[in-house]
Amino acid sequence: MGYRSGAEYVNPDITMLGMNALYPSSDSSEYLFEIETLMNTLELTGNIVLKTEFMEIEEVINYLHSCDLVVLPYDYSSEGASGSMAIVTSAKRPIVATRQGVFKDFEKNIYSVDSNEPPVLAASLATALSNPHLLQQLREKTTQFVKENCWEEITGQFLKAIEGEESPADHCLDAQQRISVDSD
Repeated sequence: MGYRSGAEYVNPDITMLGMNALYPSSDSSEYLFEIETLMNTLELTGNIVLKTEFMEIEEVINYLHSCDLVVLPYDYSSEGASGSMAIVTSAKRPIVATRQGVFKDFEKNIYSVDSNEPPVLAASLATALSNPHLLQQLREKTTQFVKENCWEEITGQFLKAIEGEESPADHCLDAQQRISVDSD
């Protein structure tokens, strides 16, 4: 409970925007109370903004545009994908995320960290935030990913495939897979 990241000493003007819709349950309310108490104890209320109300995706993206860096410090999840990552990516901001299976499709476009332990995250955030070139590279990679995976691009690829042109999926198959598919 007495842990301080050190970020407020390196950059006393740093602000964290925490965006997590509060679930209408007593345990969620109790957890929020714990977080707010810790913020007060550590004298970080001026450095942390919490948004706990439900917001439409467009509003979330608008808030994310104000961020220099977005952090997704997930624990292990058995889910196959992350809706949060999809929303964050659409905001075209640099992203730091823990190395998790739910982020596999995005790993080339993010700054991956091995753990969500505070010292690991603090070091990763300090590295990213102190390196404008890295932030720019991450922003460009995210923007390119969005461009390549937007609905218009995917539907264009699909239409080319059904019109008899080479399928984009052919590029995903290695030679052995092509042989087994062709021989079926």
